[in-house]
Amino acid sequence: GDTLSLDSARDLVLEAGNSSNTEQSKGSNAGFEVGVGASVGAQTGVYAYVQASAGSHKSNVDGSTWQNTQLAGQNIVLKSEGDTTLRGAVVKGDRIDAQIGGDLTIESLQDKLDIQSKESSVGGRVQISAGTAWDASGYASGA
Repeated sequence: GDTLSLDSARDLVLEAGNSSNTEQSKGSNAGFEVGVGASVGAQTGVYAYVQASAGSHKSNVDGSTWQNTQLAGQNIVLKSEGDTTLRGAVVKGDRIDAQIGGDLTIESLQDKLDIQSKESSVGGRVQISAGTAWDASGYASGA
């Protein structure tokens, strides 16, 4: 018939397969702008400005994925004289007969994903003028 039988004189271990992945990235950018202009109104005058910015980023990704071991059949027979371990294993059948001489351990394995990211940026603008149209500003950020 449709019987799948595993028989061990010692321990019987069914384990999932594992695949690990590591990715790293980093980069930077910079910008620079120079301009001139004129303003009429509350702040009248001509002006020149310089604006600059820079930034960087870095990220790390670590992951681990499990692919379960699959046992399927109409009748499943698991025999061991010692311990039986099902670690990330799926057993499907109409009838499952387990004859275990030692301990039975059933363990579910969880996928893992760890992401670390850091970004920073800095910039500023300085404007000089003849008249009342002056300005200075800047910023910095990090995450």
